[in-house]
Amino acid sequence: QSFEFWGIDRKGRIFPKEVRLNKGKYFDQDFVIAFAQDITERKKADDVIRESQRRLLTLMSNLPGMAYRCRNDKNWTMEFVSEGCLELTGYKSTDLVGNRKISYNDLIHPEDQASVWEAVQAGVAKHQPFINPVNHNPLSK
Repeated sequence: QSFEFWGIDRKGRIFPKEVRLNKGKYFDQDFVIAFAQDITERKKADDVIRESQRRLLTLMSNLPGMAYRCRNDKNWTMEFVSEGCLELTGYKSTDLVGNRKISYNDLIHPEDQASVWEAVQAGVAKHQPFINPVNHNPLSK
């Protein structure tokens, strides 16, 4: 079991602390071992990460069009989709993430799906950006 709370050091400085508790036995006596650790640096790093994520989300939310990150599978399963997808496709970002309501592949015209797949796979194999042979616009609702 672990928990966080505020500690006070010898100089009176208040700091975040994590305490972990472990049960043990010593000469047939039950006891608890407590490990306490100053987690100030970890908290600062967490704050930096949160701020970076907030900035990235703000940037993505203000981009025209749609930014996304997807898996390299036949459905182009979305892991992240910016809010711009609603205007472009008619679907909310939550509809596309994890193929919740529709996959990105379903938004590519059926006649273009194979050539888009092949172009992306060729780019991935060469570790280069892919050149889409079809200037496709995603299908929309």
